[in-house]
Amino acid sequence: GDVYKRQYQRRVHGNTNALQYYLEEKMKMVMEEGTLMQGIILSAWILQLKLDKLNKLSTKAGELLSKGKLRKNVDQKIQEKYIDNLQSVLKFLKDYKGIMTEGASIILQLFQDYGKFKDCLSFAKDTENFESLILYHSNNNNIRESIKI
Repeated sequence: GDVYKRQYQRRVHGNTNALQYYLEEKMKMVMEEGTLMQGIILSAWILQLKLDKLNKLSTKAGELLSKGKLRKNVDQKIQEKYIDNLQSVLKFLKDYKGIMTEGASIILQLFQDYGKFKDCLSFAKDTENFESLILYHSNNNNIRESIKI
């Protein structure tokens, strides 16, 4: 108990999102237990937090640019944070691919809600969610693509 508490406090004080860290630790325990529904719920919540960070970084860069305050060193830091967070999302999806496949409809909806359509399509392909791919292409009047699937 004390070791976990010290590690938790160290992560929280190291500017890591406490809720996300807690949920990721809980996710590891749930996966060991093999509890599918809890895993799906936790994975959706964690992914939502990760996508929210990406959107906040994009918004911050856009605000600085519109105010003429985006300098090269600031721009570089934002880009590095964005890339780090994007890699974190991709690693999370890879690490929990099995649970993500089971909760695919929830995950696809999150990508769409956060405007990450390219990532949504990539995830749908990876999880072989052909229905979502066909629906996406049909809704975008891209009948040829939907027929190819």
